[in-house]
Amino acid sequence: ELYAILLVLTAASKTVTIYIFTDSTYAIRSICHWAPRRAARGWVCLNADILKDIVAAIKARRAATHFFWVEGHSGNAHNDAADTLAKQGA
Repeated sequence: ELYAILLVLTAASKTVTIYIFTDSTYAIRSICHWAPRRAARGWVCLNADILKDIVAAIKARRAATHFFWVEGHSGNAHNDAADTLAKQGA
């Protein structure tokens, strides 16, 4: 999930608002809630390398980045498609 978020942030135009939907509460909490504290403590955490890159990519954007949690395996067509692609890539 974190890598997919990083890919979106690097591929999207920095001047267009993006909306990221994920069923990963870990990803949302890591990026939106825990990142400032982890940065202040020197990024001593799991996935520090990718989280640092995600935070840097968000800060480099000139447009807003919004995160939304969606329930996994709930019939959300886009989430189900993402799960299928993730399984194919694994």
